[in-house]
Amino acid sequence: MRILYVIALCLLPATALATEGETPFRADSGLTKAEAQLSEGKYMQAMETLSGVVNRRPGDADALTYIGFAWLKMGDTDKAQKYIDRALKYDPKHLGANKYKADIFLMQGKTAQAHEQMQALRMVCGATDCAEIHALQGQMNRAVHSGAGDKNEQ
Repeated sequence: MRILYVIALCLLPATALATEGETPFRADSGLTKAEAQLSEGKYMQAMETLSGVVNRRPGDADALTYIGFAWLKMGDTDKAQKYIDRALKYDPKHLGANKYKADIFLMQGKTAQAHEQMQALRMVCGATDCAEIHALQGQMNRAVHSGAGDKNEQ
């Protein structure tokens, strides 16, 4: 009986074993390192780390999203968009990539497209209360009230 318990425990996903406040298992330790670098504002270092992740795991939507985020933080929306779109190609339901795509639209003054992207994000979240939607809604409200929206709609 004890052997069955041990086998069952081994079959649980690593994220199920993580308790609140713990970092869940990552498929590539480079992601954990890059998250720390991004949170410290070390965007170029993070991109070097993430390039290694993408070399090992070409379709890793988390790594591609983080690279896009780093470019976004450094002000290059074109490069950010390229990586975000690649992440969404591999994982169309990636919360972060969907949120950052809407952010890029807002930065470009394309509020209608940002709103469409928010609808896509709502579909991904389903019935859950996603923090990404709340953050995006706040950004959209600020953009509309500042008059920054819809200047480059295409």
